[in-house]
Amino acid sequence: MEKQNEFYEERDNPSTELSKKMWNNIENNIEFHKKEFSFTVERKSFFLGFSAAAVFVIIVFNLYAFLSNIAFSNESEIIKINRTYSKTINGMERILPAALFSESKSVNIDEELSSKLENLNYVNQAITDLQADFSYNDVSMIKQERLRALYKMKLEVLESLILMEEK
Repeated sequence: MEKQNEFYEERDNPSTELSKKMWNNIENNIEFHKKEFSFTVERKSFFLGFSAAAVFVIIVFNLYAFLSNIAFSNESEIIKINRTYSKTINGMERILPAALFSESKSVNIDEELSSKLENLNYVNQAITDLQADFSYNDVSMIKQERLRALYKMKLEVLESLILMEEK
């Protein structure tokens, strides 16, 4: 800087009191921005990440379904038929009213109904005994044929009970 006093005289400079007021006023008018935590989401990356996660979940679900289907398709036809019989019988038993299986004395059970329920209990017991005798994956033809015959008998008894209810 060149000679400062050449351009300004002493009277041009503010007094110390005026200088303090001026700097206080400047400090008061300055706005301090406090740093706040702000979470900004870039929409493009958010949607890409969300889409990738959704695709990943769908792939994992389909992979699980595919692998479980492969695992069950290795079973023999006899085991698949037995599983179908079992599911059908469970569905038919849900159709029957609960009063048929209750042994309460308030329900009048005639002899035909009681004999059919007794037959059903015998068939259930025979199925349980046969299943306890071998593993579910046992493909012995004699045992599987016997189990299939018991399932058919149970279906016939359940069908007659359902038809009896309609009368």
